[in-house]
Amino acid sequence: MGIHCTRCDGTGFLNINQIPSDIFDNGYDAIMEWIEEQDSDSHDVQECDCCDGSGEHGYDERVFDCM
Repeated sequence: MGIHCTRCDGTGFLNINQIPSDIFDNGYDAIMEWIEEQDSDSHDVQECDCCDGSGEHGYDERVFDCM
């Protein structure tokens, strides 16, 4: 069990406010598909590079000191 990544608020994605809620509600695969379909200049949504997209860290990990 890990601890919640505070950089992405445990979602595994940065800038999730830019993802339409119906896409976000359909989970990881839908989000990744949406990201791939969008023009990269129209958003800056990405997998969290702090927790590698998992939304959690192991207790001994302190990546970017986000916790």
